[in-house]
Amino acid sequence: MTTRIVRAESFVCRAPIETPVVNAFGSMAERVAVFIRLTDADGLVGWGEIWSNFPTIGADHRARLFDAFIAPRLLGRSIANPAA
Repeated sequence: MTTRIVRAESFVCRAPIETPVVNAFGSMAERVAVFIRLTDADGLVGWGEIWSNFPTIGADHRARLFDAFIAPRLLGRSIANPAA
């Protein structure tokens, strides 16, 4: 089965934490995550995550990198074996 990617999106999610995590690099007052959603020509959707723990501003940077450089290379690409 061959499918074609028609949409690639990134989502930055933030959740405040009650007790900040403090380490040698600084303090983290929120947890962040970058989720990726790919949609194929048949409307099937797959989700992934880009690691973006610290610093929290790095999540925005990683999402912008995905949007600017990775997503355009995925759009229209045919995938013969999604699991691979």
